[in-house]
Amino acid sequence: MRKGTYVTDITHFLDETGNIPVSLPKPASRLASFFAIIIDETTRTASEVFNDIELTCAAEDCTGSILSRFESETDDIIWNCPDCGSNGVIRNW
Repeated sequence: MRKGTYVTDITHFLDETGNIPVSLPKPASRLASFFAIIIDETTRTASEVFNDIELTCAAEDCTGSILSRFESETDDIIWNCPDCGSNGVIRNW
């Protein structure tokens, strides 16, 4: 994935059963899986404080660890990589 800001509606990556379709092109499938792990790890604690979820950043040439938090007012998940600056918000999870 390229370094940058990602505003993600996770439902755009899912089929009618809520799964990542096997027919999804590989780059999109990898990105969807990355976002799914962020969702899984962040919702385990639902912390509104950034936590290291021990997920390596997916940006090219980056080995940083993703930080994420839950935003209770909007139900969004906010994430970032302090090493490369990649960041984003995940909605509708």
